Amino acid sequence: MLRERIYSRLRIYFDTGYIATDTYPAPSFLSKQEKSEEYFLLNLNITEERLSKVLHLFFLETKGETVPDDNYLKGLGGWLILIGLVIILAPVRNIFIVFPVYTELFSNGSWAQITTPSTESYHLLWAPVIIGEIAINSGIILAWLLIGFLFFSKNRIFPLCFISLLIFSAVFILVDALAINLILPNEAIFDSNTKNEFLQFLFSITIWGLYFRKSKRVAATFVQ
Repeated sequence: MLRERIYSRLRIYFDTGYIATDTYPAPSFLSKQEKSEEYFLLNLNITEERLSKVLHLFFLETKGETVPDDNYLKGLGGWLILIGLVIILAPVRNIFIVFPVYTELFSNGSWAQITTPSTESYHLLWAPVIIGEIAINSGIILAWLLIGFLFFSKNRIFPLCFISLLIFSAVFILVDALAINLILPNEAIFDSNTKNEFLQFLFSITIWGLYFRKSKRVAATFVQ
């Protein structure tokens, strides 16, 4: 009968994750063995989108066409490879490009000149600003390591954490530039390097935010 055939296909769709609903006892037309189990059935709470998906899959099979399967998208492939490279290179950049600037600052005597009240370059805010930069950049390195763990373990909170770290980094660049401007009011708030870095973060937030929201691969991969 048609209803048994439809129900049989729905069971497969439910079991393979095409649609998720509540569980109900098996209907009366099934065998005793089948009645002893619980199956996923359509209920009054099913959305129009879910119903359309089930009907589409059912009619594909009745016409002899292949039912699409999103499982092939599962895994760290596609554009996620590029995100993996970003995650690996970001902390390396901070360690080998950003921190040498602070090392030179302490080794060449500049730190003493800007933090000693009797010197011409002294300003009250230099010490807290630089120490704050070092602390926050160190925290960002640790955050990237955590992001890397979430990425390779395919954790469901990875997309949110990744975008949050990008947003935090962009805000940090802006706040740091404003703090430096308080010390050096005659200098431009954004030099070319700072401006480019800030725009790069805004671009990354926009592009990766849209990708995480729309990507089927992301939805299929980060489920742990």
